[in-house]
Amino acid sequence: MSDPIFEHYKEALKAGHVSVLRGRLDEALAHYRRAAEIADERPLPHASQGGVLLRLGRVEEALAAYSRALGRAPRDEGALTGRAEALQAAGRTGEAAEVLERLASVLAETERVPEALAVLQRALALKETKRRRRRAERLAAQLGVEVAPAPTAPVTPAEADRGPAEPAADASSVAPLDADTATLAVEPALEETTDTVAEEPAAAEASPAEEESPAAEGSSAAEAQPADGEALLAAAEEALVEGDEAAALAALVAAAEAYASADAPDAALDALQAALRLDPGSAAVHLAMARLYLARGWGGPAVEKLALLDRLAIIEGRDETRLEIGRLAAEQVALEPALAQLAGAADEGAGDGLAAG
Repeated sequence: MSDPIFEHYKEALKAGHVSVLRGRLDEALAHYRRAAEIADERPLPHASQGGVLLRLGRVEEALAAYSRALGRAPRDEGALTGRAEALQAAGRTGEAAEVLERLASVLAETERVPEALAVLQRALALKETKRRRRRAERLAAQLGVEVAPAPTAPVTPAEADRGPAEPAADASSVAPLDADTATLAVEPALEETTDTVAEEPAAAEASPAEEESPAAEGSSAAEAQPADGEALLAAAEEALVEGDEAAALAALVAAAEAYASADAPDAALDALQAALRLDPGSAAVHLAMARLYLARGWGGPAVEKLALLDRLAIIEGRDETRLEIGRLAAEQVALEPALAQLAGAADEGAGDGLAAG
């Protein structure tokens, strides 16, 4: 592919990813189709179409798109993951388990045994076979662990989009992020659409789990973390007055971390939304928000956000962002198996992801 054509391909892909982040799914689909027209031999545009079609509820079309992607790259991890999710949405759980087993084999062959085991256990949850159980036991033996009981009702990204139904992870997993991390050209869409990744958690503010939290018992965000949270928000306001947006952004992210550590997730989300209004393209903010989603048990939105950030980081050559995504995915893959395809980035390095896309 000549350089000018390759640039058009990258721009079409990037426009599609950004449109998904902004919740403009029909627009994203058009961009991905354009990318496929430019480089039909690459699996990524077809797999990306599958993801959008699945979110739109067009399951059969999504399956066809994932089939096209796998026809071009049978071991493509994104396409395997997406096809399994689409098969689940279609009620074809046995076939979904087979695809997940194929994905687990790819992960194991590339020495990502923990991720392979997590995916294989997801396959076991859908349909257990003796062969599948033996494979899981062999992988578990390599890690010196036992095969954990499979969940009875695995949650697909499509189900997670309807609201948090998974157990929340430990909020202490929210770790500091560097505010100087590379940025993405994404405009804020938190209040513009009802189906953006960023807005999905807001629709679940009255979930039973939150009603039982300390914040719901009457303590305000300020009471939960009077020193760090409020002080950092004040520092952000002062930095804005002085015209130092970078310092304000760093203070808002730090405030979100403080609130999350103090079990005040609503206040943490408010701080991150304020940070997105300040710099809607900050990868540091999007990563912090993905961490918060995972800490609250919102696996589907977190996985989608991280996958999109990773694709944009590949296109823009943001190696540090990809490594941060990989580290976060590796930390959380046991709780959210769908992160397996991103977890390898921490070990493999950023690399040229477009070579396979």
